[in-house]
Amino acid sequence: GTKRLFLDRYIYSVFFFSLGGRHWVENEGWVNASLPYCEWYGIVCDPLVAGRVNNMEMGFNNMSGTVPPELAKIQFLRNLRTGSNPNVTGTFPPAILDIPKLRDFSIAYNNFEQPLADLVPTRPERSVLGRFLIQGNRFTGTIPSEFGQIARLSYLELLNNRLTGTIPAELGRMSNLERLAISGNKLRGTLPTGLFNLRFLERVFVQDNRLSGPLPTTLENAWRLNSFSVYQNNFTGVNRGRQFCEAPDSVLDNIVIDCDDFENTDVNGFCGDGSDQLLRDCICVCSELQPQAGASEEGAAKKGAKTRQLAAETRNRRKVRGVRRAREKV
Repeated sequence: GTKRLFLDRYIYSVFFFSLGGRHWVENEGWVNASLPYCEWYGIVCDPLVAGRVNNMEMGFNNMSGTVPPELAKIQFLRNLRTGSNPNVTGTFPPAILDIPKLRDFSIAYNNFEQPLADLVPTRPERSVLGRFLIQGNRFTGTIPSEFGQIARLSYLELLNNRLTGTIPAELGRMSNLERLAISGNKLRGTLPTGLFNLRFLERVFVQDNRLSGPLPTTLENAWRLNSFSVYQNNFTGVNRGRQFCEAPDSVLDNIVIDCDDFENTDVNGFCGDGSDQLLRDCICVCSELQPQAGASEEGAAKKGAKTRQLAAETRNRRKVRGVRRAREKV
């Protein structure tokens, strides 16, 4: 009703003044008494419900200051994107992560500094978050195991922060995970083997950490994985780059590893193909590897067919997701 509209207008006005709205790159309509807030730059309202805000798109907008906790009172917010505003500082209000319908959360490349645990929803098992992008900030502490309880999470991007500790095994329960990016931190320990059993996992970026041990052989089970980057760590053991590329069910396109960290025998050199070319950050581009003697043309054809099949399935899955989101708006 009118009271709700008045409260929401107040909240957006607080947001404007808390984040230096007068100096934004785009601030058209903001705090204009003659315009409804649904016509203010970056605010997208539900076309079927007057005054109900679904999206806030405020990236790359020269915002500065701190995010006000009042924003947590926007009950129907689904997408919040305030990335690439490096003068946004302080701590991010944790209550915003408890907005019931929030599914796309992007505050990448701002300047927040606080424990990552602050941003875990109070009831993670009920969260509908699908994308959680906080790269390029100063979040600290360990990766909370509670992320494994957020069933719909498909993008988890925590790279270039100040995270420590190990990668929790619970991430292997994220049944819809497609992309995991946790590079550029100070993580240690081994890669959880369960990660590579995830049905929809396509990209994993863990480079520039302090991870160790061998690369999990379960990589061969990651039947959708097409990009895997692990350089600048402390992995040991046999370089299985070629083995992973040529696994019967693999659709890997490239692996970026530290070749000189692995055993360099006559069959475990560059990309594991027997070459004596040993580079610090070698890239195994699977499609460019020359087939080994005796390699089956039938196997190559099977892999190509599977790649096409998975591409079609991925398109269909994203189409279904789009239909679901459209229905949610009604």
